Amino acid sequence: MQHGPRAADPPPLYTPNFVLAAVMHFTGGMSTAMFILYPVFLTRLGADEMRIGQVMGLGAAAAVVTRPFAGHLLDLLGSRRTLLGAGILNLVSILALVPLAAIDASLLLLTVVHAVAVGTLFASYFTYATHIVPAERRIEGVAMFGVAGMLPNGLGPPLSEWLLLAHGSRVYFLVAAGFTTVSLLITLLLHDARADHEGGPRGAGGATWLRLARARTLLLPFVATFLFGIGLAALFTFLAPYALAAGRGEVGGFFFAYAMAAIFTRIVGGRLPERLGPRRILIPALLAFAAGLAVTPLTRAPASLLVIGALCGMGHGYAFPILNVLAVARTPARVRGAVVSLYTAMIDLGQMVGAPLLGAIATVSFPAMFVTAAVALVIAALGMALLDRPTVLANDEI
Repeated sequence: MQHGPRAADPPPLYTPNFVLAAVMHFTGGMSTAMFILYPVFLTRLGADEMRIGQVMGLGAAAAVVTRPFAGHLLDLLGSRRTLLGAGILNLVSILALVPLAAIDASLLLLTVVHAVAVGTLFASYFTYATHIVPAERRIEGVAMFGVAGMLPNGLGPPLSEWLLLAHGSRVYFLVAAGFTTVSLLITLLLHDARADHEGGPRGAGGATWLRLARARTLLLPFVATFLFGIGLAALFTFLAPYALAAGRGEVGGFFFAYAMAAIFTRIVGGRLPERLGPRRILIPALLAFAAGLAVTPLTRAPASLLVIGALCGMGHGYAFPILNVLAVARTPARVRGAVVSLYTAMIDLGQMVGAPLLGAIATVSFPAMFVTAAVALVIAALGMALLDRPTVLANDEI
């Protein structure tokens, strides 16, 4: 019996360079995830919720302001060189924090430098990933690459809690610097990867950035990402101080459940967005994150906090890569660094606005703060469901 032509096998995803890049992402992510407990360090220096929100918002603002420069470097120099430069800046900022014991100008400056370095690394990680994964498996590839950065969100906070309690802030910062050093060494082994196959000049100047920022097809994904950033600010900036203030104890278990759930969704259901359609998965993911935020202050038992962490993690596990790829798929590859930088800048912008705003609300009521963040996620879901109209920008439109 004669059969029709067999469908072509999908291109390979887990190449040696992909695996090496994932290890680089994991070790760099461990350093970054340890700073989830940075607000606890600030609390020990005497900061209240308002002050914590101001310090963290200042760092996020610096990351947003400098992101166009980072995006231009990504498109001009390539991801690998940008990763090396940002990694060195990150290492220097962490080591300089080791001797500090007061919230002064030096601490604020180093917080800003660290935020700029981490923001550039964040954009560089995912720009590199979009270059090395096959276009046919981009959502799956970015999601699986993101697993290497999500796992530290489950491991970093418990490690940080133990280090701060048992050994103090100096060892805590030195361990974070050690992870950064390992990530830098692995980066030296990576292949460079840029979108050399598409015509047109590489790099996004100021006018190009403005056109990308104003593009209608990117507006809703960017707004949804901004609101997603507000939700992240509620958890990653204020959950630990809330737990301390409310006598709920450690939050390491919450973040471990959060990370494991996000990883589970990507491993087990990594291909669902491409099979069912990205927005059909994105909307429930955003609503799941919102639901987790809304009920966080209602929990009493540690087990229920683990369940909520898993719910938020499932939402994050799908929302981040889908919003990322929706933006990338609508623009030419020659400005991919700028697009990914804009996308990650929207997360930082959400945290920049969200940290001081939510901090001010938290001084009055932590439950009201979590509900405010949940409403932001609901608005993001409704906007993407009802208003988003995807089109692809041509080279001559940028």
